Amino acid sequence: MAENVIGTDISPPDLRAKITGRARYAEDFRAEGMVFAKLLLSPMPHARVRSVDTSAAEAMEGVLGILRADELPVQSEGLREGALSDEPKYEGEPILAVAAVDETIAAAAVEAIRVDFEQLPFVLDPLESLREGGPDAHVGGNISAGRGETGSLKWPASVFDEAGPDRLPMGEPATEWTLGDIDAGFDEADVIVEETIVHQSVTHHPMEPRSCMAYWQNGKLFLHGSTQSTERTRGNVARMAGVEPDDVVFIGEYCGGGFGSKISGSPIMA
Repeated sequence: MAENVIGTDISPPDLRAKITGRARYAEDFRAEGMVFAKLLLSPMPHARVRSVDTSAAEAMEGVLGILRADELPVQSEGLREGALSDEPKYEGEPILAVAAVDETIAAAAVEAIRVDFEQLPFVLDPLESLREGGPDAHVGGNISAGRGETGSLKWPASVFDEAGPDRLPMGEPATEWTLGDIDAGFDEADVIVEETIVHQSVTHHPMEPRSCMAYWQNGKLFLHGSTQSTERTRGNVARMAGVEPDDVVFIGEYCGGGFGSKISGSPIMA
């Protein structure tokens, strides 16, 4: 028999650890001899990296290495986001990573790197991307073609004209937006409601950023990270790092918010 919890004072089991500071998040973990990494992020919503000058950063004392996208075991391809990319598709996508003896040196090294970008068309309104001649968010197209691949879909101006100012254009729903027997579904429906629904943009912005601390021990990758699902993240980290899932030990004690964006971790963990 279910208990009525309305009006009941319930204390979360992790309350004391959080308010006393005993809760340990990903950035609270340390290992002997660990190094620190900082990311160089794209300042553009869509671009291609033409050249990178890391000479000044590499000459800095305390800088241990610089990692580029083409050095990763798993590359960014189609809609599959990699840990680093030479074709950033949103402002803030990681371009390269710098490892140094401390965070201050790593951050200074990132500032010393010079990147030459070729700015590419970008999309602010998905409807504009569907117009003939409209910009594409990816070099390979503007829609998902399934299994991480991109495709291209453009509508003639007549589709937008027919929709008018108060409704969203639909293109050819029977061939572009349907799954199953649509005619039968409408015939059997008790009520049919036609309405245009628009939702505002929502940004996942938790208090704890995406971060992790990792080390190798006895041939296994141990990783303390911020995630909403240790099992789903473990598999993704293994794939991105080029190892077997059984060789990844993922430890996620506390997660400082995620709102769904940390369900399967983040590519930068690898």
